[in-house]
Amino acid sequence: MKAVLAPRNIAYFNRLLDVEGDLPPAFASIRDRLYTQQKASGRRKASVDHIFDLPVELARDLTGYRHDCHIGELRDKPYEVLQTTTATPKRSWLRKVLGV
Repeated sequence: MKAVLAPRNIAYFNRLLDVEGDLPPAFASIRDRLYTQQKASGRRKASVDHIFDLPVELARDLTGYRHDCHIGELRDKPYEVLQTTTATPKRSWLRKVLGV
């Protein structure tokens, strides 16, 4: 699978998306939706590039995860703080290598 987004006409920022290989089934619908959003935003004059989100949206469809979206299952504790405690003895690098 290969998709390349390259400027066709740099002066007007028209974009051509070249694709090769077997793409996931959702690719076409995501591409069409993003092109529609780009047209609605003003095409070349838009201050946003919806087409840029194509690989991110495809990854979200395949994995269920998008890097910039809220994950509802985490609720009010989105992070876990890991700390060294007295129960965790500190070993030197050499001891770790030697296994002692």
